[in-house]
Order: sequence, then structure tokens, then C-alpha cells
Amino acid sequence: MRIERLVLERYGAFADRTLSFAPGAALHVVLGANEAGKTTALSAIGDLLFGFGGRTAYDFRHDSKMLRIGGSFRHSDGRLITARRRKGNKNTLIDADDQPLPDDLLAPLLAGLSREAFGRECGLTAQALRDGGQELLNAGGRLAETLAASSAGMAALSRTRQRLQDEADELFTPRKSAGKPFYVALERRDDSDRALRDAIVTREAIAQAEAAVLQAREQLAALNAAHAEIGGALALWQRTLRVRSHLARLDGIGAELAALADLPPVAAPSVAEWRAALDSHAALEREIAALDADAAADAAEIAAMAVDERLLSEGAAIDALRERLGAVRKALDDLPRRRQARELAQAQLDDAAHRLGLASHAELLARLPSDPALAQARELIERNRRAAQAITEAEARHARARQERDDFMAEDGVADAVVDIEQLRQRFDALGDIPAQADRLRRDGAALSADNATLQASVASLDPSPGALDRLRAMPLPDHAAIAKFAYATELSEADAKRLAEAASTQEDAIVAIEAELVGLSSAGTVPSRADLSRARIERDGRLDGLRTVLDGDPRARALQFDEVVRSSQAIDRVTDLLLADTERATRHDDARLRLAAFREERDRVAAKLAILQTRIAEVEIAWRHAWAASGMTPRSAPEMLRWRERFDEILARLGRRDAQQAEIDALAAQLAQ
Repeated sequence: MRIERLVLERYGAFADRTLSFAPGAALHVVLGANEAGKTTALSAIGDLLFGFGGRTAYDFRHDSKMLRIGGSFRHSDGRLITARRRKGNKNTLIDADDQPLPDDLLAPLLAGLSREAFGRECGLTAQALRDGGQELLNAGGRLAETLAASSAGMAALSRTRQRLQDEADELFTPRKSAGKPFYVALERRDDSDRALRDAIVTREAIAQAEAAVLQAREQLAALNAAHAEIGGALALWQRTLRVRSHLARLDGIGAELAALADLPPVAAPSVAEWRAALDSHAALEREIAALDADAAADAAEIAAMAVDERLLSEGAAIDALRERLGAVRKALDDLPRRRQARELAQAQLDDAAHRLGLASHAELLARLPSDPALAQARELIERNRRAAQAITEAEARHARARQERDDFMAEDGVADAVVDIEQLRQRFDALGDIPAQADRLRRDGAALSADNATLQASVASLDPSPGALDRLRAMPLPDHAAIAKFAYATELSEADAKRLAEAASTQEDAIVAIEAELVGLSSAGTVPSRADLSRARIERDGRLDGLRTVLDGDPRARALQFDEVVRSSQAIDRVTDLLLADTERATRHDDARLRLAAFREERDRVAAKLAILQTRIAEVEIAWRHAWAASGMTPRSAPEMLRWRERFDEILARLGRRDAQQAEIDALAAQLAQ
């Protein structure tokens, strides 16, 4: 497995930072000062491969739910696997569009490797190496040699290092040696250049050069054979040493077992329980040490922390914003439950509509009376109940009066009709309530007029204005959930767009700085590169091939080819002299060019993401306008319209109370008219 790309989108102190690795390189060296982010990058690789833990130390800048890491890995069979990782409990492996990927996508790369084994074998830090070396030294004896010899990885590394050193010794030495192939080739090149410059190249000289090349190849083949023989002997010796250490260790274990032969036998469960207790004790000690270190670091950080009185004075506002953010998040968490309740209520309404003979709940809701109509219906029902009760009481009084009249007529034998005084008294009492009821009607009418004026002013203060007061209830407006969804999407998109714009600006500033650096490096003269040297060598080889074809031909053509070869060799000499004379400037120039290409690629990637995000923002804006199209209004931003909808609902509730009051006044006026 090879890591070709690591993207720190939001991780630790980094945002939209990309590390690109050459696919064909055998070794990459990540160099940086202290606190530059080397340990952060190593931890990011581990979190990308194995997932975030329950707690992470890299959410101090970004919220833990917003952490994102991405990367590309090249499998040994040539496959390129690209994935991103977010922090969460499930479906943490996602693609470029935040869609979940299979959890076992990276399993072919890991081949059963655990997070602990990765950190121990592939993620060693300088401090871990120093601690391990100190522990080996503290152990004493030949423990370090035994462990190194028993490690297959260390043995392979030692063999590779020795092989490379042997090959280097065979090729050249720090001081010039005539027997080394490198210096032999260098001398042959110098001789060839001098011969070309002197224009004295004959067939015999070329034959001698070819013979020398053949001799050098034979010598190189002999050296390679000797090197292979020595490598085999060295491998045999190393295997012998490894077997010897294992045998010695087995002998030591046998001696220890013999020394412990007189001890009583212990059951395997007891041994396992003791080992578990020891492991638990060691784990507790490590955890206590880690907690002590964290406490010390927190204390040092608190001691070094500067108190900003102005920031402390804004504590109440910050707490209020945090509580509001918590309420918003809780509302988002409750959104699925509310949607489920809405779907259940919708199903119940559909069932009720079907029982009433209607097509759907929409038709049922369309036929529902308004709030003032409901209030008026309740008032009429109450008035009907009171009237029925009054009628019942009047009928009872009428029955009693009729009975008393019949009794009176039976006792006195009076045939004339008797006038009921109670009826006259009731009519007189009713005439006495008219002034009070008229005064009440006047007061209620004045209060209703004041409420109407207040409602008109409140509606006029809304921006955008919904129009006339009598059409508020019939306006097709989006509900609170839809507006809140648009507000959340708008705020999130604007935040991402701002972050990407800042990243693009940073990349652009870096590109401008690197271009200025390249101009400064080029101002002192031409800055050659290794690519220029390679092109000059290719041109010289082509001239040599052309020279070989005309050696026995036309003298003039041969002379022209000689001149071309001489010019090519002189160009190589000039590039080589410039590289040797100003190696530092050439190296800085190549490094600046590589960094410029990387920054341009990152800028293009950020620009592409920004374009996609702007397209998404435009789609949200179109959907937002479409949601308000039926109302006939031109809405503003979603957060502003969310506050507008709250004020609108408040006015609508006041309008319902006004309609109920109007119904009472109408009923009182009708009573007075009777």
C-alpha cells in the first residue's frame, strides 16, 4: 500500500490542506519545525484508516461533527482507493459527496492490521524511538542485539542498507579512485569530451572505447556476481545468528523451567487471572500517568491563558447564543420524530376524510372552518345551550304559574283572567339592562377599532408586506420547518463558501509569493534545472548517433556533425557548470516550481469545490423563491423570513382573537336590536 494523497479538510489546526506524494518514490521525508503538524498528519493517517475514537484531541478548532479527512491509497495490485472519513458512530467512511461507503472499503489495504500495530510498527515518533532505545539500554546485556536480530524487519533493513553500501563502495569512494566504475566512466567521459573538442575521433578510437566499455561491463558483471555471492554468505550468516539467538533463548527458558521445577503447579485459570490483573494494573498506571500529564498540560495552559475582560463581559451574549445553538440542534434532532408524527397525523386525517367521503386530507383541511368561524360556532352553541336552558326554566315557571292560576280559580271560582305580575317584572328588568348593554357595546366597539388599527400597523410594519389584513389567513406560506431548513442550508452553505473563498485566497497569495520568489531567483541569471541537463544529454546522444552514421561518408557532413556534437557537449558543460556553481539556487528554484504546481493544483481543486457549492447555493435560492411563489411576495434571506414568520403568526393569533371579539359584539348588537 502506498499513500498518494492526504487531505486535511478540517482536522486539528488545518483546513483544506493537502499533502501529495510521488507515486514512484521509494521514500518520502516530511520535514518541518516543531508544532508544524507532523504528528497531526501521522494521527490523521491513523484516523483515516481506522476511524476516529470516542474522544479526539484534534477538535480544538473545528467542531467534532465537522471533522473531515480524505486520502488516496494505491493497492499492490494497482487499484486506487479514494475515501474520506468523518467523526461519528456509524457510516463514517464517505465519498466526495458525503455519501456513505462500505465499512470494509479499506480492508484490502490493511490486511488485518490493527490500530495498535499500525502505531507501533508504522507510526513511530521520535519520542517513541528514544523511549524504546532507552528501555533497551536500561535492560542491559545483549537484549538489544537479540531483539534486533529476531526482528525480520530490522534484518531486512540491515541487509538492504548493507547492499546499498556495498554497491556504493563498488561504484565510487569519497576520494577519486581509478578502479571504481564511476570514476572509470567519468574519465572515459572526460576523454571523450576532449577528443570531441579536439575533433580527433577515429574508428580505432571508437573501437577502443567500445572495447573498454565491454571490459567495464565484464568487470561490472564479475563485481555483481561477487556481490551476490557475498550477499548470500551474509544472509546465511545472519540466519545462523538468528537461529543461534533463538536456541540460546530456548536453552535459557529450559534452565529457568528446571530451576522452577520444585514449585507447586498452578492452574491455567489462575495464571490467566494473574496476567489479567497485571495487565489491568499496568493499564491503570498508564491511564493515571496520562491523566496526570493532561492535568499538568491543562494547568500550564490555564496559567498561560490571558484573560480578555471585554470577552468576559460578553459572556451572557455568548451563553445566549450557545443556548440558541443548542435549541437549534435539538430541533434538528427532533425533526425526524416530528416528521413521523406529521406523517401519522396525515394518515389519520386521510382516514377521517375517507370516512367522511372526501378524497384526501387536503380536501378535508380545505373544508375546515377558519378560527373566527369556529369561535363563532362555539359562541352560538353556547348561546343555544343557554337559550334552551332559559326556555326550560321559563316553561317550568309557566307551568307553575298556570298551576297556581288554576288552583286560585278553583278556590275562589273567579272566571276572569288573572294577569301574571312576574312576566311584567321580567320585561321591566330587561328594559333596565339596555343602557348597560349599550355602554358595553360602545366600549367593545372602541376597543375593537383600536385592535384593528394596531393590527393594520403591525401588518404594515412587516417587510415584505403580506398585503391587506383580510387576506392573511388565505396566504399559502411555507411552514416553520421549511423556512428553518432553508435557513440552516443557507447558513451552512455561506459558511462553507466563505471558508473555501478564504482557502482560495490563501492559495492565490501563496502562488503570488512563489512566483515572486521564482522571479527573484531568475533575476540573478538563468537558473538551469535537471530537466535542462536531461534534454541537453538527449540532444548530445542524438548528435552522436548522427555522427556514427556519417563517419565513413561525406567529409563535409562529418565536419558538420562534429560541430553539432561539440556544441551539444558545450551546452552540457554549461548547464553542469551552472548547476555546480549555484547548486543552492537551482535547488530552491526546482523546489519553488514544485510548490507552485502543488499550490496551483490545490487552488483549482478549491475553485472546483467552490463552483459546485455556488451551484448548490443557486439551487437552494431557486427552491426558496419557488416556495414563496404562491404567496406573491418577494422573500428576503431565510433567517430574516424565519423571524418574519414568527411575527406573522403572532399577528395571525391576534387576528383570531379580534374575530372572536367581533362575533361577541355582533351577537350583543343583535340582542339589543331585538
